[in-house]
Amino acid sequence: MKIVYLILAHKNADQVLRLYRRLKHPSAMFVFHFDQRCHPQFYSQMMAALGDQPDCFFAKRMSINWGGWGMAEASLLCIQKLIEQ
Repeated sequence: MKIVYLILAHKNADQVLRLYRRLKHPSAMFVFHFDQRCHPQFYSQMMAALGDQPDCFFAKRMSINWGGWGMAEASLLCIQKLIEQ
């Protein structure tokens, strides 16, 4: 059985990477959504660190307002990416 983590992030690259390393397991998969409005350096850092990891997938980016429908939509994009895999 696989465990899938859907992670929506927009800042604190070190914290996101620490979370990934802590949860990483042979039976785990990760689907990330990085907010389209995040700082370009954050996005570059995340892709450099996670882009070549076989257990990491990346949902289509979109802008999110915290607590709004966009958060649910981003989660659905993550699920869609998971299904595509």
